[in-house]
Amino acid sequence: MTNLPELTYSGVFEVIRRGICSIKGDADAAQDITDTTSLWAGENDAQQCLNFDSLDLLELVVFLERECGWAIPEEQIDAGGWHTVGDLASVVLSVAREPNPDV
Repeated sequence: MTNLPELTYSGVFEVIRRGICSIKGDADAAQDITDTTSLWAGENDAQQCLNFDSLDLLELVVFLERECGWAIPEEQIDAGGWHTVGDLASVVLSVAREPNPDV
């Protein structure tokens, strides 16, 4: 966990984009991911969609925890309530805490 991004919306968003590219195996897709990009198929046919499934979401949460030490409480993980990348970034920003260097 070196070079941790700031716990700001833009910092969280950039880490989420890196995580998505890592999970999907497509580093070139980062520039196409915006805060309105849909996570799930069928949400809005006019929006760009990542076609996530529940395993992808779990992998992304684990990525955030490993990469930055940002713990997302289990009760806050809500696949049904997170529709876009921006929704996820907002939740992470509201519940994540800076890693404790003493742990």
